[in-house]
Amino acid sequence: MKFIILSLLLAKTIFLPLWSPGLIVFWPSMLALALAILTRRPALSLATGALVGAVYLNLDEPAQILSEFAATHFLGSIASPWSISILLFTLTFGGFAGILQYGGGLTAVAKRMLSGGQNQSDQRSIEQSAFLLGLICFFDGLVNSMLVGRLFRPLAERYQVSKARLAYIVDSTSSPIACLSIASTWIAYQLSMIQEGLTAADLKLSPYLLYLGSWPANFYCLFSLILLYSTIRHGWMLGPMKHYQNVEIPPSESARENADPSAEPAMKAAISSLAVLLLTLLGGLWLDGMLRSPQGTPWVEMIAKADASAVLLIVALVAAAFTYIIHRKLLPEYATEHGLEQAFWEGAAQMMRPLTVLLAAWALSSTLKGLGTAAAISSLLNTNLSPSLLPIAIFICGSGISFFTGTSWGTMGILTPLVIPVAISMSPDAAADPSLVCFTVAAVFSGAVFGDHCSPLSDTTIVSSVACGIDPIDHVRTQIPYAVLAAAWTSLFGFLPIGLGLNPWIALIPSGILLFFLPKLLPRLPRN
Repeated sequence: MKFIILSLLLAKTIFLPLWSPGLIVFWPSMLALALAILTRRPALSLATGALVGAVYLNLDEPAQILSEFAATHFLGSIASPWSISILLFTLTFGGFAGILQYGGGLTAVAKRMLSGGQNQSDQRSIEQSAFLLGLICFFDGLVNSMLVGRLFRPLAERYQVSKARLAYIVDSTSSPIACLSIASTWIAYQLSMIQEGLTAADLKLSPYLLYLGSWPANFYCLFSLILLYSTIRHGWMLGPMKHYQNVEIPPSESARENADPSAEPAMKAAISSLAVLLLTLLGGLWLDGMLRSPQGTPWVEMIAKADASAVLLIVALVAAAFTYIIHRKLLPEYATEHGLEQAFWEGAAQMMRPLTVLLAAWALSSTLKGLGTAAAISSLLNTNLSPSLLPIAIFICGSGISFFTGTSWGTMGILTPLVIPVAISMSPDAAADPSLVCFTVAAVFSGAVFGDHCSPLSDTTIVSSVACGIDPIDHVRTQIPYAVLAAAWTSLFGFLPIGLGLNPWIALIPSGILLFFLPKLLPRLPRN
């Protein structure tokens, strides 16, 4: 029966749009999503959607479909320095985490962060500690997802915190905090996209000023963090998350402890390795940005100008080398018989599955770009909207683009340069009062992260789920109810009020407090 359904779906996807050309741009994503849900094979599903997109792009030359798909959409999507850096970084960082896990220091660090207690309090302490560490790792979303997931997975398994719950905590902390951070790998891209929009509108404003002005209006990122902490603090769940929490979790190989968690050498090795990782990343971003900036540039703007992908790769190599050396010195018993080398390669091998999904997702994104999917969604903005509805319209549009393409950065890159000129044209004096422009930027960022949280095509979704040991589709299913609630709160208490003239801080503070205490107001919501 499943085979028949898939065959009909594939046939409908290929042939129906031929009679409805306007739908062609949406079908590859819809097919990929449907196949991912039905088959639970995200890589194959994404690759199939990409191949169907290549078919649409080469209807006039069917003999070129496979060669065009391989050369342009598959190999072409990984040929850029950014893509190669991300692939090598992921493998290297997986090896780095593998060594830390092998030495037992990860469990030692996590236990030191936890408070005492029995069962439920232990579960809540683990969740709170994972959330706190996610806030501390504000410098990059991908590092955040991988590090926190790998760090807390053994403790989550031991104290029966579901992998779905941990993946929600990891994913819903990493992207929002990176998007909000004033010094992160995200901000370089965000500032450059804002500058492109200002250039298109021929208006001289500080991109950093607009970014800071967008911060209190970035409602989805702020509300998702508030909602996440509320679910931890009050112990309540939405949708299918309750089912996953009630299923007993068998310990996996990742939960093994090769060293006593209380052993000081393991603790020192882990802490020093993490410290080198953090300091090298921040120092690398600053140094690379300084070399690319004129003299007198503020240090925060220097970090914003750094080549984040190259720095990430260098940092991963340095951190992995240091971790290997420090473990050989402090834990020589685990360095015998090539133990550390094997741990590194095992950790890197665990990243192969998410990498195949990433490659397929990039191929799909390439075909969607060729079809003009994002441009078709963006054209919804080409209507006579009033300024009061512009922020929420952009939020909805950004959510759609991010969901269908699976990339928050791609959504920012597509929408930000397009909507800033629209906002400027609707502002009486944007140079003197750029508030509508700031709200527009915030709406793009919020929509990009919301769609990213709901999409199984997203790289952070994939990395978060794999790091926590759960299938990406299961992670999406359990995270969507929270993401939708935060998005609804964003629309009703955020972008609609500020579109009507309310100060974003006045909209944010009371609605954020109300969201935090929502489980107290709705006592029938399930709790763990």
